[in-house]
Amino acid sequence: MKNKIIAGASWSAVEAFSGQVISFVVFLILARLLAPADFGLIALANIYVLIVQYLIFQGLGQAIIQFEDLDDEHLNTVFWINLAAAFGFVFLTWVSSDSIARWFSTPTLAAILKSLSPIFLLAALTDVQNNLLTRHLQFKSLALRTLVSYALGGVAGITLAWLGYGVWSFVAQQLTVWLINFISLWTSSTWRPRWVFSTTKAKRLLTFGVNLLAVDLMNLASKRSDQSVVGRSLGPPALGFYAVGARVSSLVSEILVKSLSRVTLSGLSRLQNEIERFLNALYRIFELQIVIALPAASGLALLASPVVQMCFGAKWQPGVAIMQVLLLAIPFEALSAVHFSALVALGRPRSCSILMTLHAMVNILFCVLVARHGVLAIAGAVALRALILYPVEVWVVKQIIPLSIARILQSLAPILLATAAMVFITHTILRITPVADIAQLIVGITVGAVTYTGTLALVRPRLIRELWQIKKILGNKTLSA
Repeated sequence: MKNKIIAGASWSAVEAFSGQVISFVVFLILARLLAPADFGLIALANIYVLIVQYLIFQGLGQAIIQFEDLDDEHLNTVFWINLAAAFGFVFLTWVSSDSIARWFSTPTLAAILKSLSPIFLLAALTDVQNNLLTRHLQFKSLALRTLVSYALGGVAGITLAWLGYGVWSFVAQQLTVWLINFISLWTSSTWRPRWVFSTTKAKRLLTFGVNLLAVDLMNLASKRSDQSVVGRSLGPPALGFYAVGARVSSLVSEILVKSLSRVTLSGLSRLQNEIERFLNALYRIFELQIVIALPAASGLALLASPVVQMCFGAKWQPGVAIMQVLLLAIPFEALSAVHFSALVALGRPRSCSILMTLHAMVNILFCVLVARHGVLAIAGAVALRALILYPVEVWVVKQIIPLSIARILQSLAPILLATAAMVFITHTILRITPVADIAQLIVGITVGAVTYTGTLALVRPRLIRELWQIKKILGNKTLSA
């Protein structure tokens, strides 16, 4: 099981890394070709598309992963529920898009939303296959699919942007990604839908899924309500700067947090009836999440200015401070992701729903209260929410899972120490050796990596040995693949 989870995590990381790196490269190129207002429109359209996707899936995909007694009747029921919901939201989008555009005072948004609506059908047609591959830890197929679809989508988007189509390059990119995604998933998966629908199983699935739907929607609200507030209060140009500042933070979250969280859910679900093994796995996952997420977020915050200058260009410098503040929330998101995966694996989606609702409500409240102070204040509200609510979240989770807080703190303390040493030494060296952006990045990354690894080897050699063992397992799995 350990080897399967590590191998799955490696391919899940490859999928997240390849997809996010390709989309990030595309984002970088588009940032030099498009205006901030275009990025504001893209961010608003993305929020709507994500909300509708969650409403279509209704948390049923996680049921495919978590149910021990899953059969073909479950799968067909999920498929037809998803497809019916997708057709309904395509119709609803065409009816309501003009009103949405008026609410944000951006008339062009209506046509963009209508053009993106076919994504809902493509998403519904691939959800069952995607979650079946996840259930069986077949992340290699998912990684290859992501690589191909994101690459071809990027080519389509950049081509149209180069030809002067502005924000419509984003529409072309998204439609291409989902079309290739549909073709590749139906090619790699052997499952095919049949004309089967069980009312009894639909009730069970929806009962399970409704809490996870609430979790997904509240998670989206907690992570994207800040952008909605910026777009509504400050307009698309301000949202463009905010979106660029948030893009690096979301890249770290997608690669380092979500890739392991997907495998965590699959692996812990297998151990849900063996509480001692479940807890031991959980403590190790806490370490794996934070041992990379914390130094990565801290290092990027330290090097934010040269990163933005080199990647996006001088016109995007207002996004530097936004990026630095938002990166402060990443370590808390990494630990929270482990909590939520553990609760879902134990069949407690309602607890996740309550926690995520709290996150969303506080995030919206904080962002609305500080909106008049500008985009940096909104970014600060997001980071403050993560800091304030994390202790509350730990207390709630401990009522369900017999976690040892002392053991968690004991395992995380050396990582915190190594990160603090990395930040202090790297910052000091960069101050006394002023160099150009590219040299600053090279020096900062080199000094930071050496300092962090060396300090961790001194204060927690066991963790270094375990990471080395994982590296060897990944190497063997790569060779066997």
